Amino acid sequence: MNTTTHNGGRAKEAKTSIKGEYEQKLLESTPSQSTIAHFNKSGQAAFGNVDAQLLKKHSEAPGKVQKWMLDRVRESLAAASELYHDDVLILRSLLGLKYSANTTGFQFLLPELSRLMRSNLTYAVTFTNYVFDAPTSEVPRTTKDDLLRAVAQDLGAVSIDMRDHENIERQLAAFERKKDEDIPGPRPLAKLSAAALGLFTKHFYGLGMYKPIESMIAHLRSEMDHALEQDLHTTYVPFLQELIGLMLMYGIPLANATYSSFFESVLQHYFMRFIGQEPEQKNSAKQKSWTRRAIAAHGTLESFDHSYFCDILGERYAIDVLPALVKLRGSTAASQAHSRFDSLTTAATTGAKDARTPVSKNDDKIDPAPIASILSLTT
Repeated sequence: MNTTTHNGGRAKEAKTSIKGEYEQKLLESTPSQSTIAHFNKSGQAAFGNVDAQLLKKHSEAPGKVQKWMLDRVRESLAAASELYHDDVLILRSLLGLKYSANTTGFQFLLPELSRLMRSNLTYAVTFTNYVFDAPTSEVPRTTKDDLLRAVAQDLGAVSIDMRDHENIERQLAAFERKKDEDIPGPRPLAKLSAAALGLFTKHFYGLGMYKPIESMIAHLRSEMDHALEQDLHTTYVPFLQELIGLMLMYGIPLANATYSSFFESVLQHYFMRFIGQEPEQKNSAKQKSWTRRAIAAHGTLESFDHSYFCDILGERYAIDVLPALVKLRGSTAASQAHSRFDSLTTAATTGAKDARTPVSKNDDKIDPAPIASILSLTT
């Protein structure tokens, strides 16, 4: 959410909404140690500056306070086009509130949450992983499963993250400079990591929900034309490694057509767009930039056991992928040691299954990367 733009408007709206003495009395009824107290402390940057004096401890009519607060949050979400770090923190804490006798905070906020998560895969992955990371005392298992089912409905249409890496870095740097201020401004969510996307995928597989992930993968394949070049290197190619481990763990056939097409599309775009053609002019700035990308790509691809690529891609590996790998190897020969790369491609082309590099199947394989950087709410 664009806090800088809407902060003043939200503060004004909040003050207008509580002009009446009755509503002010409701706001004064916040019980101690409640999630609404969390809202006041952590949510100012995300949802506007709510007057702390109107949220002081009291014991009267807490249900009406919660309803008022959820109304304000939903209004803020409805006006938002982005989801920020503090938004994720505070939203999780509000899911268990009661909006009415038959409606929880999760159910009340879900329509706007779904819209935002559908607009950016990073938002869907980060919020879902963070909710699943919550203890059951904060977010019951039934709510987590309901969230997964809600997200599943949109995975076939979720938009890829088109936020520019350099802009995100600048925004994060600006936040760090101002983080000690009373209201430091919005902190953007980090770009999506392969580990986080793998963990997200694992949540669905764990409930036997394979079709939504197939829909997501098929949709991501169609979006690869638009994926940022840097995202191909930092997210999508490393995600193939996560996906191989998950396919083995959950018994998904490596020759599955949807997965095969996704692997092929990601690798083709990686070779064509992230690496690209080597510039003819030697020692130029373009040549140096290309060399850096080629070396980075070589290191990434070297980490794979290519016999799995053979199983997944079939004859397309030898036709489309292997020639590009060999060419990449030749171009980076002066900078890289190739002994491991040689063994990988040899095993792949000869079908030597005993030469495979094992893919870990334990729970530690996928590290919830962005979750570790998201702080828990404090009282």
